[in-house]
Amino acid sequence: AQSGLKEGDEVIVVGLWDRDFTGGLPNITKGDFIGIHVVPGSISPAITLTAGENSGLKLNIDREVFDYEASISGTVMGTDTGPVTLVAYTGDIASSDFSSLDFNKVIGFEAVDKPAGPLKYTMHILPYGQNVPIDKIQVFALLDKNNSRTVDGGDRIGFYGQGDEFSTLLTITDGSALTGIDLEFTFDVRHPSETPVSISGDFTLPTEYAENSPPVYIAILDGADPAGVLDDPFSAIRYFSRVPQGGDEFSFDLSATGLGPDDEVLIIGLWDRDFAGGLPNFTKGDFIGLYFEEGLINPAIKLAAGENKGVHIDINREVFDYEASVSGTIRGDDAGAVTLVAYAGEITSSDFSSLDTNQIFGFKTLSKQTAPISYTLDILPFGKNVPLEKVMIIALLDKNASETIDGGDRIGFYSREGEFSSLLTINDGDVLAGIDVEFIFDVEKPSGVAVSVSGDFTLLSPYTQESPPVYIAILDGNDPAAVMDNPISAIRYFSRVEGGTTSFSYDLPETGLGPDDEVMVIGLWDRDFAGGLPNFTKGDFLGIYIEEGRLSPTTILTAGVNSGVHININREVFDYEASISGTILGNDPGPLILVAYAGEITSSDFSSLDFNEVVGYKTIDKGAYPLNYTMDILPYGKDVPIRDVQMIALLDANSSGTVDGGDKVGFYGRGDEISTLLTITDGAGLIGIDIEFTFDVPEASNIPMSIAGMFSVSNEYLGNKAPVYLLVFDSDNPMNILDDPFSSLKYFYKMPEDDLYFDIDLSNTDLTPGDSVMIASLWDKDYKGGFPDPTKGDRLGLVINKETYQFTTKLNYGKNIVPGQGYEFDINKKLYNFTANLDYAIDLTGVGNFDAETAQLLVLAIHLDGVQLSVSAAGRIVLDIDVDYLLGMDVLPVTYDYIGIGERIDPKSPRKLPILTALYDQVVVWEQNSPPEPLINGVDHGQDKERTAYLVAVLDKNGNGAIDGEDEVGYYGDAFIEIIEDYLPIDLPPWLGDLIIPDWFQGTLQLPTPVKRIVKGRNQESREGGSSGPYWISNFSESF
Repeated sequence: AQSGLKEGDEVIVVGLWDRDFTGGLPNITKGDFIGIHVVPGSISPAITLTAGENSGLKLNIDREVFDYEASISGTVMGTDTGPVTLVAYTGDIASSDFSSLDFNKVIGFEAVDKPAGPLKYTMHILPYGQNVPIDKIQVFALLDKNNSRTVDGGDRIGFYGQGDEFSTLLTITDGSALTGIDLEFTFDVRHPSETPVSISGDFTLPTEYAENSPPVYIAILDGADPAGVLDDPFSAIRYFSRVPQGGDEFSFDLSATGLGPDDEVLIIGLWDRDFAGGLPNFTKGDFIGLYFEEGLINPAIKLAAGENKGVHIDINREVFDYEASVSGTIRGDDAGAVTLVAYAGEITSSDFSSLDTNQIFGFKTLSKQTAPISYTLDILPFGKNVPLEKVMIIALLDKNASETIDGGDRIGFYSREGEFSSLLTINDGDVLAGIDVEFIFDVEKPSGVAVSVSGDFTLLSPYTQESPPVYIAILDGNDPAAVMDNPISAIRYFSRVEGGTTSFSYDLPETGLGPDDEVMVIGLWDRDFAGGLPNFTKGDFLGIYIEEGRLSPTTILTAGVNSGVHININREVFDYEASISGTILGNDPGPLILVAYAGEITSSDFSSLDFNEVVGYKTIDKGAYPLNYTMDILPYGKDVPIRDVQMIALLDANSSGTVDGGDKVGFYGRGDEISTLLTITDGAGLIGIDIEFTFDVPEASNIPMSIAGMFSVSNEYLGNKAPVYLLVFDSDNPMNILDDPFSSLKYFYKMPEDDLYFDIDLSNTDLTPGDSVMIASLWDKDYKGGFPDPTKGDRLGLVINKETYQFTTKLNYGKNIVPGQGYEFDINKKLYNFTANLDYAIDLTGVGNFDAETAQLLVLAIHLDGVQLSVSAAGRIVLDIDVDYLLGMDVLPVTYDYIGIGERIDPKSPRKLPILTALYDQVVVWEQNSPPEPLINGVDHGQDKERTAYLVAVLDKNGNGAIDGEDEVGYYGDAFIEIIEDYLPIDLPPWLGDLIIPDWFQGTLQLPTPVKRIVKGRNQESREGGSSGPYWISNFSESF
């Protein structure tokens, strides 16, 4: 009371232990001890006096007095105004609660009033408590906005920090006058929230962490801009605290931080391994960890009222010292919140919500409008040192602002041409530009229906845990051709298969796929896998699941489990480009499947094509007019040059996705070729590959019916690579199957090499019991691949009844044994390339009755060596024919050129009997000869009695194709000989040869006359006077 002090005055209470007191007044000299009273929680040692006794003051007189002088000066930056307390502090700051500072660690103190501009200051170091040199000094400024003399809501705190450091430590020596110690306010003290909020959890550290290890800090940061926080964590700190040494759990009351329910925060753990005192710093060699809530793509979490527990942080990302950035453009017109991520981990499935957050090395959020937007993404120096390899740039478009990856979102990648996602390498100082990102993957809304796919796969070598990875992908099947050109564009789901297992099972409801959706299932063996996402690159292997019987590589999902999906991952990926283009001819409309096929066609069941041999695939809808097409060749399975490629068009008339009744099949064929083989080279752009439909797929009878048996062939067949084809024709005329095989072909089948036995199911044809067919075998000796093609030098066999001269076989229900009784099946005819025919006319004078609706004429030309003449018991000429020597045959309705009325005159347009181009291998053919030289070797060449073939007609009254019953036979020739007793007349025809005549026969015989010579082109009978005309077939009788 006597000091003049009064209520409201501010005073500082100091205690002095004057250890060298010599009398008089006390002196503060070296070796003394002082103590200063500080109110707990106050940032100033001053107290305000109250009326009466001010009791309870506590003084720890423990600060030794030393003899040195030092100062710190600089500028308090910024525009904030108010009372500022400047502090030089040598203690540790264990949390962001600055009201708990230890005043004994204060070695400098200065109170100033700051104006609205920068303020220069000088703060003297107090020589109390610590002797010089004093290290680990922090200088900070406390802006007491509300003049409360404590750190509370609204206040601001600033530090001296060099570069990226939060707070830089200083060292003071005697006489030091540190300058340029500028302070900037970076930490805002928030007003307490009205709702209690806390957070608790635990953390893990590398094994080096022990009880005496450097400290671990847990920091709560503002989550409004998580990308900015990761670039500069200290700018957004809301709270931090040091964890007691040796502990691995934390629990913090956040109410005093101003944080409340629904606030977004980031939670970071820091192991400050080079901690030197003061505040923690993120420096090289430290470790940090970032908490991500499971399923979220954003590290920010939203606080709930009360306790937020279960926060687990793996503090395992080492801090390095480098700077790098990636920049580019996010393309497209999609709008919404975009999260950009630099990711160096593997992506094992299309569930992008399961990204490994420890592999994120760059993070940025931005708002994209409908226009492309530029970006710059800083690389975080946490977790891996440079060079940072196998980095993907991923953009996550959160369409519904759910902060997770769900239906409607889109995902984009930086990718170079042909790659799903291209990998980057980041080096210190890199500023990578042009890293443009495009959205290519759509996250579908869940279907709500349980759908799964399961199966297995095979590789060319064992799949072990050390093998490059195999991925199974489910792709949209609406446009399989486009998918095969660019599989990445249509991915609905993919997943990596764990090494050592070859089976898979995936639930698909989250992909949006449901029953009746059409998908493709493919397997990729990424043999050069370098990290990140799988890519289809040279040397990889691909497999496509093909449902049996379907031409399309798609399958239709059903509800529940879709099992039994087997994939042969055996198609190597190559690096080439080629295409085929042309026109699909004709007016047939409907959905088309175009196929470039490099495999063998083993039967006319086109649903059994081997999809592994498909090197090009395209689907088109064709109208009732010709359609131009271009099809890219797929660089999967075969490297260029690809030889023996056929272009096939499948008109799927009923859109069944398979080849069945009513469909049509067309091919590209030059000239007379059914299907012309192509060769594909790198860069090839084949044009003019026009396709015409030549094969109609019949409606299957589905009647159990087959042909089984064997054929005979020369020993040359064994070990010969040239295949034999079995063919079934709806025809009774060998000439038809040579001229136009596909017009009557019902089925063909390629025999296994060296095999003579066959068993062919005909239930997929429209043949039924009772049908008569021709069964043939073609030994395609110049086979180069693709379709059977009867050409010069090939061999042909026909199922023939040599007793009835029948070329057809009647089918029965069940198994039909071929050849049947009385039949032979020998491959004994050689194919030639010539054109020759015989002009002939029919004279039916004297024939018996017949039904014109049923009867037919069989016209035959038989080589002389295949005919034996004799006389029957009825006294008529009999021709014993070996039909192997057949030179020509025609089957036609019963018509005639003369019937005995009036004078017989040559028809103006004679009938023509084409000479077969498939002839018995005992018949000598001089294919090189031109008229008048003979085409076919006869007998007595060049002499008057030269003869080559007999011309015969059978009036097949019952139309069964056999000589039986009341059938009548006629022939060309009208020579007569008189037989008297057992003597032949001296003037026998020179061509007659041996004639077998019974000893008892006497009388007149009318003889067939052989055709003298057959040449290429037109053959006519030479008449007297140098004229010519058709060979007249007459003399019909019921007996040979």
